[in-house]
Amino acid sequence: EEFDQGLIIAQKKIPTTHTDMSDPLRTKLFGIGAQLLADLLTQGPPFTGKIQQKAPTAYARKFTRDDG
Repeated sequence: EEFDQGLIIAQKKIPTTHTDMSDPLRTKLFGIGAQLLADLLTQGPPFTGKIQQKAPTAYARKFTRDDG
């Protein structure tokens, strides 16, 4: 019913630094996400989760070519 307000069924915190660049960080996060999914699927249903805390949602306009 609301944007991005579903249950959190898996989550992992990782440290990041100002030197983390987008491509290596994305690769790292994809690997972590894949492992979380594999672990979750191994456990099988029912999948329980925790409710996200409601926070004000920021609005961003649609990007255009001029945004680069």
